[in-house]
Amino acid sequence: MSVHQHRPWLCPLLLILTVLILWLAGIFLYVNIQADNDEINKKLADRNLQLEQALVAIKRSIRIEQHTFLDVQQNLRNLMHEHHELKEELTFYKSLIAGKIKHPSIKIKKFTVMNTATNHYEYSFILTQVAQNAKRLTGTLTIKLTGVQAGKVKTLNLSDLGQKSVTNLGFDLHYFQRLQGRWILPNDFTPEQVKLEIKTPTAKSSQRLSFAWHTILTEESPVYVGQEQKRETANES
Repeated sequence: MSVHQHRPWLCPLLLILTVLILWLAGIFLYVNIQADNDEINKKLADRNLQLEQALVAIKRSIRIEQHTFLDVQQNLRNLMHEHHELKEELTFYKSLIAGKIKHPSIKIKKFTVMNTATNHYEYSFILTQVAQNAKRLTGTLTIKLTGVQAGKVKTLNLSDLGQKSVTNLGFDLHYFQRLQGRWILPNDFTPEQVKLEIKTPTAKSSQRLSFAWHTILTEESPVYVGQEQKRETANES
């Protein structure tokens, strides 16, 4: 007959050891998972940084390409305008050679307006005489600025532009003459167009030219050729 020794403390001990082992295993798994998460987060942060740097580089490249495109576009417009000007001059000189131009005609070249200070502008243009047998030509030139002031269309004369004693400009040229000066615009005046009227003693009618303000305004130097020149003749009263 065998005798079994009674050990009442063994079951609680096994239970405690089991719980302890499970607790240690849980800690071990948690530490490993946390380490993996830290590694994954670090890799994600590095990847995000790489993507942000790539995005910045792409944006910079796009800005450079846009700037280059705008430069090319502006150069193309300038070349097209120059081509148009040369084409007009070629047509004119062909007419001159063919004897179609009998009477003197005045053209305005290189009309520019440059902003030098608030409401202060410097203007410059060249009067040229074109005729088969060009002779000395004198006359007067009237300049007017049209625009908007206080919500209404307004026309300003030279006397309104800081030249109180001047109503028109005189010229005396054989082939060409440069005219230049300064304008002071009212604070609330927005210019839109410059109108010129040329009168000579020998002409039966005055010659009128107009220039859109934005086509002659420049920030660089007074050498930009005025665009959109319109010509019309009006009988002198």
